[in-house]
Amino acid sequence: MTTPEDMVRFNEVMSHVRKLIEDRDDRVAGIIAGAFIEELLEQLLRSFMVEKTPDELWSFNGPLGTFANKAAIAYSLGLLEDEAFVNIRAIRDIRNKCAHLIGLDSGFVVDLTKSPLSDHLKETIPGRWRERLPRDQVAVFDQLRHDISAPEKARDYFELIVSITAMMIVATRTSLPSRCVVPPDRHVGAGAGWAMEGQGRKRRKGKLK
Repeated sequence: MTTPEDMVRFNEVMSHVRKLIEDRDDRVAGIIAGAFIEELLEQLLRSFMVEKTPDELWSFNGPLGTFANKAAIAYSLGLLEDEAFVNIRAIRDIRNKCAHLIGLDSGFVVDLTKSPLSDHLKETIPGRWRERLPRDQVAVFDQLRHDISAPEKARDYFELIVSITAMMIVATRTSLPSRCVVPPDRHVGAGAGWAMEGQGRKRRKGKLK
């Protein structure tokens, strides 16, 4: 069921995505879209983790320094739906190809309608969010996916799937009940583990209490 709040938020995200990549060629659009989704992932993880996470976690060589690692860890923590994880990996692959594929055979042009970008674009899935779109938007989405080989359709579909994926991440972030906090009795060597703010769940010595 789509609520008015859902649609307001979706339209805001869609408008933001279009402003980011409008009037850009597919290469630049793919890079910017990937950076946008990666930034949302980092915001999601930071919202869930303790407030003062070590800076080295986010450094290039740190465990959360890459797009792929941010997505994998968010998914492993249960912060991403299956559909969101599939889409994020496809968007990441498109970003990587746009950044590193020279395109000698195509006059240095990277095109969403041609392999390998088109292959990754076809890997995306709308999941349950398709059903949350208004009926006219569902029809548009289905038509775009059917005509994905047409240049203008591929670009519109890419914008839509990036927006849907962004909404999946934003919805999770706004619905988090609380962030992890360090218990007040924690001290070095105590193995106090973590606690969820506002909840009674604590893990100590590997057990939930």
